[in-house]
Amino acid sequence: MTDSNKRYGLGHIIGVREGDVGEIVGMTLETVTVRYKDQEDTTVSWNSTYPVPVSVEMMQKIGFSIIKKQDLPHHTEYLMDIKINGRFYSSKGILLKDRSIWSFNNVSARFIHQIQSLIWIIEPKTEFNLS
Repeated sequence: MTDSNKRYGLGHIIGVREGDVGEIVGMTLETVTVRYKDQEDTTVSWNSTYPVPVSVEMMQKIGFSIIKKQDLPHHTEYLMDIKINGRFYSSKGILLKDRSIWSFNNVSARFIHQIQSLIWIIEPKTEFNLS
């Protein structure tokens, strides 16, 4: 599915209007099947989905660890990493009052599915666990 910030594929993590976050396990032109952390699958309209913003909590859910947190006067910076195929890859997040700016391996990202896509470039078989 493509629509401005929506470029989804199987395995991507998305939000659903009810406020839940899940993994795409099936899709058609009109609908998407989402698997929630309780392993329940639900099929909804694409209009009911939204991209999940990158946050510290979501980064930790997909496998990142906090290496450093620095509270500065106008923002907070996070340095996080993830181990893929025996190598560590870093991510930096700058959290402002009204938004955040994230990068993974020196590429900026606003949504968690963009981080997933970058990781899949390194290792296509990487699986993400929302539990």
